[in-house]
Amino acid sequence: MATERAQELLKAISTDVKFRQTLENAESPQARRAAIDHAGFADVKTDEIKAAVKEEAGDGELSDAELESVAGGATTTWLSIVVALAIAL
Repeated sequence: MATERAQELLKAISTDVKFRQTLENAESPQARRAAIDHAGFADVKTDEIKAAVKEEAGDGELSDAELESVAGGATTTWLSIVVALAIAL
């Protein structure tokens, strides 16, 4: 089970465009970790992020609404989850 702090991190990635872009543009895993720490999530461990991503992703299937959003070019929460997973690896 993911910690509440890991879930808060996913929410921050999902809602804070600047923070998400900083993570996406980081040149290394160490730079991503530094950005996470700087954003106030230094206490969140990589395993906790992975658990939160797994919980959020559920069975890995997209709902009909998510599929429609993707087809329409909208950014959805699942995209933020993908970014978070990339951060965790």
